[in-house]
Amino acid sequence: MVERRKNKGSKRDDWYDDECRVAKKMAEEALRVFRRVGNDESRIRYVQLRRNYKDIIQLKKINWELRKAGELSRVVENGDISEMWHTIKRIRGGDG
Repeated sequence: MVERRKNKGSKRDDWYDDECRVAKKMAEEALRVFRRVGNDESRIRYVQLRRNYKDIIQLKKINWELRKAGELSRVVENGDISEMWHTIKRIRGGDG
């Protein structure tokens, strides 16, 4: 059995939540059913759930990016250069 390791410091962890995980599991299960059954109904169900999963991910990612941009904007408005670089480092995945 292959051991999988979690990528430490992954930016995905910040926005990839339980809703994303559930949607992915549902899409994967629908794919297994489609492969086993192979009819149009199971294919349509899989395609719908996969599209739902991708839509959720896109929305979560956009919301995360907007929150981080707002956070950086507030720091820049304060004029504290040191804090700005600290925030940039944290957003980019450093321990800042």
